Amino acid sequence: QEAKANDAIEAIFGRAPREDTKPKDVRQLRETLRSVVGVAREDWTLPMLRSYWEMLAPHQKRRRRTAEHEAVFLNLSGYFLRPGFGYPLDEWRVRELWQLFPQDVQYHQDDAVWHAWWVMWRRVVGGLDASQQKQLLGAVRGWLRPSETEANANKKSKRQVKGQEEMLRLVGSLERLDPAAKTDWGAWVLKELEEGRGTTTSAWTLARLGARVPFSGAVANVVDAEVAEGWLERLLVLPWKKMEGAAFAAAHLARRTDDRLRDVDPIMGARVANALEKHGERDLERIVREAVALEAADEGRFVGDALPPGLTLLS
Repeated sequence: QEAKANDAIEAIFGRAPREDTKPKDVRQLRETLRSVVGVAREDWTLPMLRSYWEMLAPHQKRRRRTAEHEAVFLNLSGYFLRPGFGYPLDEWRVRELWQLFPQDVQYHQDDAVWHAWWVMWRRVVGGLDASQQKQLLGAVRGWLRPSETEANANKKSKRQVKGQEEMLRLVGSLERLDPAAKTDWGAWVLKELEEGRGTTTSAWTLARLGARVPFSGAVANVVDAEVAEGWLERLLVLPWKKMEGAAFAAAHLARRTDDRLRDVDPIMGARVANALEKHGERDLERIVREAVALEAADEGRFVGDALPPGLTLLS
């Protein structure tokens, strides 16, 4: 299997690519890998994923051959290394990947490249430290929340930066930001929802920013319970039936942990649980009423991605 996978990667990214390689062949590399190894992608284990990344990583300079090469390299890197931790030597692997950050993208006019760039960082963000996550936040701030000066500069710039929805999802995934930064961004996202500019992605981002139980175990960076309660007061008066994701956000802001420093006031928790019951959200209601682990599907929804088989979390 490994030899076949390596041959498939070499055919696209090798020093001497095949002359008959078409853009479609590049775009379909992940499907080619699935075919040659004979295992469904959802069944690729952590050892398989990490070994594929180690075959791909030496070709990072060759990602710049075409826009298709760059998009596929970024897409596969994030897919192979997600969620950035959970397997021996992941710290080293993510450190190697981080070297791409200051290089930025080559084909900045290409939507698929930008999409793959932001998705890649979101997928591996659990393996990045607080300083690196702060740098990612800085990279998206001027495009999601530009000052007047930044907005004018953006308009004049010939550089096309795209993928704003994925940028927003990335913001929600930055669990090692300090609580003050999360509070600031959460307030902005909630205002977007209240004023009708928000999307399902906005609600998901609010859920992650205010979550009582972070995915990567960064409990010290959870926003204060009082902040979450203030957001919940505002969420509870919004029309949940017309706002997909609002119930999801409310549930994770009020999720019960049995940690008095993180849990919202029991009265608020009961109000949220009752609202979830009223809207038929039984699974979400349960995590507010009881301190329970998420089911695999619910955990994938919270993270925003399917997790590799065999991943063991500490939190």
